[in-house]
Amino acid sequence: MWTEHKRALKVGLKQVQAEGDIYERTKLLRAYESNRLPGILQTPGYVRALLAMGARVHQLPEDEDVDGAAAGRLSRKRLLTHGTGLNRYSFVLEASALDLAMGGREAMQEQFDFLLAATRLPHVSLGIIPPGSEREIWAGEGFIAN
Repeated sequence: MWTEHKRALKVGLKQVQAEGDIYERTKLLRAYESNRLPGILQTPGYVRALLAMGARVHQLPEDEDVDGAAAGRLSRKRLLTHGTGLNRYSFVLEASALDLAMGGREAMQEQFDFLLAATRLPHVSLGIIPPGSEREIWAGEGFIAN
């Protein structure tokens, strides 16, 4: 069931990020992104910058709502980093998703370091579609499937 994004945001960024325990129950998470990194792969500086930008676009308060939303999103990362062997993660990213600089130089260094570390986890696979790849269709909106 889909909820209109703008309507969902009326409760605030923090509530949207804290919704449900679907990640806790997921055994296999598959994600494709063309223009940004999937939330569970995001680091603190990256996610705060991304959520602050979203708050500005949707005219939402940026103060504690962004920090609370970031904390909610970042809390799920433990499922990836401390895998139990029951969960598997498969990510396919367009190279352009790596080009979106969020949060400045230090935040991006932290982000790239984390991506590199994540590729070493036995329950995580990460594929990157190189720039200029020939294809029948163009990159579109991202998705997550479980």
